[in-house]
Amino acid sequence: MYDTSVAAIRSVPNVPGYVAEGVRPSRDGAHLLVLGRQTADAIDVRSIPRVDLEVWLTDANGANATALVRFPGYGLSAYGYLTGPSEWTWSE
Repeated sequence: MYDTSVAAIRSVPNVPGYVAEGVRPSRDGAHLLVLGRQTADAIDVRSIPRVDLEVWLTDANGANATALVRFPGYGLSAYGYLTGPSEWTWSE
């Protein structure tokens, strides 16, 4: 994640079993929305299982994630997902 307040790239903690695919800060910078996709093992493209997609609310450091919504069995599309946090408008 690029932190404009300090002009630096920083990592967001990973939730075990998920891959963070997108992050969007709240307007006040106190929280983050994180889009996470469940990890999966597959031996080839045809055997990739449908996986859950979740949206979490975290603190500004990306810690203490709380799941807000889960899209069960969402699966993968050509770009991983249809829309993500960069297209969302939200407030707490």
